Amino acid sequence: LDFEPRVAIGVVLVGSAPGGATSNLLTHWAQGNVALSIAMSAMSTVCALFMLPLNIALYIDTGLSKDADLSLPFVNIFVTVLTIVVPVGLGVLLRRRDIKCGRFPLHVWVEKAGNVVGALFLVAAVAVGVIDNPELFNPSKYRGEWALAALFEPLGCFFGFVMATAAR
Repeated sequence: LDFEPRVAIGVVLVGSAPGGATSNLLTHWAQGNVALSIAMSAMSTVCALFMLPLNIALYIDTGLSKDADLSLPFVNIFVTVLTIVVPVGLGVLLRRRDIKCGRFPLHVWVEKAGNVVGALFLVAAVAVGVIDNPELFNPSKYRGEWALAALFEPLGCFFGFVMATAAR
């Protein structure tokens, strides 16, 4: 797709980044195994502390751009780990205590509030992204980037499925 070096570096970083809270929310909405999704997000975030620097060293420093002058945001990664581990821990405690709030357990109310807050956050994030970056929505200017965006997730899911099936 012949990307300029900065775009290629961004592709490597996005591909190396761990899953986040949005995947957990979407898993919940799809009535999937939320506990598994959260556990996988937490583990991939912890692994990112080690794997992201390795991927940068392997793919970016040695191949894409020796002049990229990149520095890893270790504080941001640590904060991300905390934003997953702390709420997960609180959720486990909340479910374990089984505190009642009216007729329902408190965790049911927290779950409902989390659905609303999650939906509002997604809408706000998309709105801010569109408003702040209108030039990115010109497919003729960013043809390769749009093609990659259309293929990135389906290919990742396909290869993940193939690897999981092969590992059975």
